[in-house]
Amino acid sequence: MPHLILTLSIDSLQKTLVRYIAGILFTHFFLLMPAAYADSTESSLENIEQIRNKVAHMLKQHLHDTIKQARIEVSVAKLDPRLKLAKCDIPSTMKINGSKKRTRNMTVRISCNGQSPWSIFVPAKIDIYQTVATTTRDIYKGEILSVNDIATQERNTGNFGFGLAKTAAPLIGNTVTRNIAAGSVIRLSHISKPIVIKRGDKLTLESGTQGLAVAATVIALSKGKEGEQIRVKNTQSKRIIDAFVIAPGRVTSRL
Repeated sequence: MPHLILTLSIDSLQKTLVRYIAGILFTHFFLLMPAAYADSTESSLENIEQIRNKVAHMLKQHLHDTIKQARIEVSVAKLDPRLKLAKCDIPSTMKINGSKKRTRNMTVRISCNGQSPWSIFVPAKIDIYQTVATTTRDIYKGEILSVNDIATQERNTGNFGFGLAKTAAPLIGNTVTRNIAAGSVIRLSHISKPIVIKRGDKLTLESGTQGLAVAATVIALSKGKEGEQIRVKNTQSKRIIDAFVIAPGRVTSRL
């Protein structure tokens, strides 16, 4: 009888041990299942951060191709982390939405045309830093710019568009067409060549053809800038002709 009791105890112990081991395996199986399922789900979705990086790279490349000598910074907007996009089975496409002209804010449309198509719009802020010409003082309409009136500085020109003066050289000696506050960026549209000839000025007309040079005295019938065409009158023959301004007091014409 004691021998039988011992046998039953060992058998009961073995069953208990088997149930314990089975419980551990069962628990680990279900603990591992969510991780395996999550990995499978994540691998079937697009990486949102990679999309943002692609948009930034695309915009930088586009702007570097159209804007020279600039430091360009692109800040792509954060996307909703709840956004779930099926991984594209073919390369996705990217296109700038709207105008491709330089602007502070741009939007890129990125699309997948694969088996699970989708399309989203990704906004970005553009900062373009360039060295440009600026005024050192308040400049008033009609003034002629000198070297002391102009400085060059790096500025964020993302909202300025095109037509900015980059250096002082092409500005010096030109007339300002509007008031410009000190420290302002100078646009090429803000300047004009100065009037070097006024109506009634006595001028030297230089003309020639086939190696023959002729100089005559003429009177300006209108004002003019360098390179402009004006009407002049010969003081001796009284003949009126068209001539081009080449410098103060000098015009030229072909006979």
